Amino acid sequence: MLNHLAMNLGKSVTQHVACHSKLGFGPYASVFLRYFSTSLVSEGRTHYSFVRVPRSIGNIPVPSSLKDGSIRRHKGRSGRNDTGQIVIRHRGGGHAQTYRMVDFVRAPALKQNEEARSIRDKVLHIGYDPCRSGRIALVAGDGGNKMKIIVAPHELKVGDVVTASRGKPQSIAKLKPGDAYPLEHLPIGSLVHNVELRPGNGAQLVRAAGTCAQLVLKTDKIARLRLPSKEEKDVPLCCLASLGRVSNIDNKNRVIGKAGRNRWLNRRPKGQTGLNRTHWKKKRV
Repeated sequence: MLNHLAMNLGKSVTQHVACHSKLGFGPYASVFLRYFSTSLVSEGRTHYSFVRVPRSIGNIPVPSSLKDGSIRRHKGRSGRNDTGQIVIRHRGGGHAQTYRMVDFVRAPALKQNEEARSIRDKVLHIGYDPCRSGRIALVAGDGGNKMKIIVAPHELKVGDVVTASRGKPQSIAKLKPGDAYPLEHLPIGSLVHNVELRPGNGAQLVRAAGTCAQLVLKTDKIARLRLPSKEEKDVPLCCLASLGRVSNIDNKNRVIGKAGRNRWLNRRPKGQTGLNRTHWKKKRV
């Protein structure tokens, strides 16, 4: 009831000010409209303001040593081969992207007669990466100040300590998102991401935003994972996997908002545009 009264009051004041503005109260009309109007435009907001979600996370101070110097743009992202023919449709343009070198290995493969050691890193920053849909984390540690970038899991925070090892964890109960261990040491039912296909080659599976795979079966040699596509894949037990799911889980719910943003993302329009939409086609009634 109070909301109804407030709306009627705002409309009546607006009408009153509009009538008096014709009598010479122009400078004061804008003040009254600003404080008593109930329309969205007078408050500086439009309907698009409720749809467009601003980027909630910014770039992180990535050291130059973690950038390979290449910028993805133009020829490398146009979908054309060396002769200029289109081999991948609906690609072209896009904003320039500086590639960040992400550490997908986490723990190097063990050599002969080498004991596994635990690598502990502290999270310094969590930020945006233009070359992937998930977030990245700048970490440092392992007994030194050398920094590296990893794919940030969901619920990871600045100041957390993540561990990685080719051996057995000290306690399964103390495992947390971001820890990386071989599949043979993880309990059945665990949700993992950044899964290796061959030990030491680095993560190749489940790296997109919000995705995770579930460990459903373990035998003497293989571990069976249920991928986000519901496909089940067998992976060697000694392959490394990170616990949790990839960050930025709301990536699939984002609203593009306008055609230009698809061009920023290196997507050319699908189908016919312009006059070709109606040319040689019957008109809808």
